[in-house]
Amino acid sequence: MPNLLAMSFEGELAPSFTLRCLEPGRTLPDGWGLGYYPGGEPSAAILKEPAPPQASIRSQLALAWEQVASSMFVLHIRHATWGALSDANTQPFARTWGRRDWMIAHAGSLDRKPIEIPGPFEPVGSTDTETLFCGLLNRFVERGWRNLGQVDMAVLVGWLAELNEVGSLSLCFTDGRDLLIHADRRGVPLWLGKLAPPYGKIAFGDNDLDVDLTKRGAKSRKGAIVCSERLAPRGADAERALHWRQLEPHQAQAAYFHHPLRPGRQPRCPQDHLRCRPCPPKSSHRECRPRPDRSPRPCCRWFSCRTRPEAGRRKQRPKRATRPRRGYWGGGS
Repeated sequence: MPNLLAMSFEGELAPSFTLRCLEPGRTLPDGWGLGYYPGGEPSAAILKEPAPPQASIRSQLALAWEQVASSMFVLHIRHATWGALSDANTQPFARTWGRRDWMIAHAGSLDRKPIEIPGPFEPVGSTDTETLFCGLLNRFVERGWRNLGQVDMAVLVGWLAELNEVGSLSLCFTDGRDLLIHADRRGVPLWLGKLAPPYGKIAFGDNDLDVDLTKRGAKSRKGAIVCSERLAPRGADAERALHWRQLEPHQAQAAYFHHPLRPGRQPRCPQDHLRCRPCPPKSSHRECRPRPDRSPRPCCRWFSCRTRPEAGRRKQRPKRATRPRRGYWGGGS
């Protein structure tokens, strides 16, 4: 049974998840949770269930709910080590920072709880995963890192190495746009699968979990699939298009970076300022050009185009001067 599954695609997909571990006669897990970013939005939606019963109704939503469409998915099946069987202790966990929701899922367990880092984020439950999650975000806040693209990877790997000394640390970490994964140095396996089109039907799984990426319509998307156990392909297309490799111990890397924006959506500046938009590549706007000698406006080097370009502005004809009439129609001079 995979404890952790994360998927990142270049565009939206609507997969179906079949939790066979909840079928009658199976050993039930201590909880499960599915997190995703609906419609490419910065807010995350999480469907979770602690101590699920057999043939759980919530698990049927993950199978049949057509609204589960996103480019980023995080699925976790819990085997409790820390804390009670409650919703607060069920992964994935989410917090809001930098105008986005962040999520984390952790496969394994630490020998002791990490030291809490002071800051605005505090754990709600009693798990080791939520404690280290809040600690990482508090460090991000201290350094002003508002998304994973701004994180210094060398510094982050050093923090993860310190945590890995305390226990097993195979995890995935996402802000909805980027996906960061870390393989445990003690040898807890973590597999990375690269998905490459073309393909007609893609499905994979094992005895406890089945994932079908094309059940609600085939879309050829590139992507990355991270799992704590290698999942077997279901069909010839999956064998050809999905290639697995095991990550080296204590290896941290980005599984997929910078998802393309939806058609018609304007990109945002790196600081996520809502009023900032990029200038056209060859813009001649005086208000839009960077000013190296002074601080850019309104807040960074990404500017809003507030004037129309001169080349695209329609020229108006000057009004012709009119002379007063000297007489009246039908009258005398």
